[in-house]
Amino acid sequence: MCLTDETNPPLSNRDRFKTFCVSRLFEDFDEWTEAFSTWNLTSTQLSQGKFQGECAIAQFGGLQFIYASFNQALQIVGGKPANTLSFATLLTSQDSELVAHNQRLNQKVLFGFDPTRETHIITRKFGQVGIVSVRTDLFHQYTAQMEIKQFNESFFQRNVIHLDPTKFGNFKTYLQQLFSLLQTNQNWLQQPQIQRLIVEDCLPLLIDILRFDSSLSVSRIPSLGRYQMIKGMEEFIIGNIAQPLTLKDLYTAVKTSPRALSYGVQDLFAMSPMEYLKVKRLNGVRRILKACDPSIYTVSAIANLWGFWSMGHFSRDYKQLFGELPSQTLKKT
Repeated sequence: MCLTDETNPPLSNRDRFKTFCVSRLFEDFDEWTEAFSTWNLTSTQLSQGKFQGECAIAQFGGLQFIYASFNQALQIVGGKPANTLSFATLLTSQDSELVAHNQRLNQKVLFGFDPTRETHIITRKFGQVGIVSVRTDLFHQYTAQMEIKQFNESFFQRNVIHLDPTKFGNFKTYLQQLFSLLQTNQNWLQQPQIQRLIVEDCLPLLIDILRFDSSLSVSRIPSLGRYQMIKGMEEFIIGNIAQPLTLKDLYTAVKTSPRALSYGVQDLFAMSPMEYLKVKRLNGVRRILKACDPSIYTVSAIANLWGFWSMGHFSRDYKQLFGELPSQTLKKT
């Protein structure tokens, strides 16, 4: 990290408030999701196995850094923090990817910075994501100081941008060094002078890599074209969660063909529509088991409410997905 020059705006008293650094490991994906407290997110575990993840957050006034890792495929939906701009990128190896807002993304882009769109992400297993969230007025304070005027409404509506590989590589290296310090040396990051340096280094660096470059920014990421169909299917599933639904019920509800629905769900979630229906129901049962009183409710009663009638098959599928029996989840409550 280097000292910045006098052209950068000073860190105001307002920006000094609400500073903290925290890093924690998780074995529960709901608790992992709740760690992003200002985001109002919910997650669905899609792949089988015990969840393990990490969340590390550093907030220095109007600037927040988030490192998130996970070992299972997840579907993450929900709102973004108010009055902020959030820039996310994959930190994992070259062959990993995720789907965000109907686009398949890799490590070469920043995404998620349209403040009007809710979060809708589908990850693969063993992922790492870095996020920089900055208060909107602070971001524009720095762009004005740097005399950059391109960051208008149409720019943010893109939601995804390709970047110069060299500059972006330097920025990701900066983030990874910061996340490493957050995990291993939080006391050093708690020093006010260090926090000031980070804010005054990171924001100009971020803004600089976002400068308009038509050869990179206009590069089109193909849309998967199935977002509305999948969203309609999910709404139908939630509205009929305890009903014995069939594949015909699903594709009829979204007015498509069985082949189109099957291809769409397979492409996004790596499973069939009926497998996805079961996964959504299992996640629903798990959330109820975690919230209810084990002295009053039974596993079978809750499973029945979500359309499971064979307790043997239900318990087997539940353990395969979450790595524990439903009775174990209930006892933890």
